[in-house]
Order: sequence, then structure tokens, then C-alpha cells
Amino acid sequence: MIPEKYKDFYYLRDLDLHAERLSDCPHGVVTNFCEELLAKGLLFKTRDEAECARTVMLEAYFRTSKISSIHS
Repeated sequence: MIPEKYKDFYYLRDLDLHAERLSDCPHGVVTNFCEELLAKGLLFKTRDEAECARTVMLEAYFRTSKISSIHS
């Protein structure tokens, strides 16, 4: 079960980091966990916000991995 207050928030799902509505999550989560995710900036009010965060995360990853592979 997803707490009512958070059911319409979005998170970035595993592996591909695409935005998914918390209410579509295949398992339940408790309110404390939702509050922790929100405090860490890992829950988003809209799909657009979540997809924007995904883009930033992927760009940072690819820049970092490109630099890391040069120094390896």
C-alpha cells in the first residue's frame, strides 16, 4: 500500500531511471520511507521534474565515466 499523500509522486525506477508514479510501484512503501525519499530529493511532484532529474543524473554519470576511463 502506498500512503495517500504520496501516491501521485514520481520516483526514478531501477536500472533505466525512468519516472514512474509511486502508486504504480509493485510493492508497498511506508510513510517514513516516502518522507526520507522526499527529503533526499528522490521523490518528484511531476513526471517532468523526475525526467529532468534523470537527465541530469545520466549526464553526470557519462561525464564522470568518460573522465574515469581516460585515467584508468
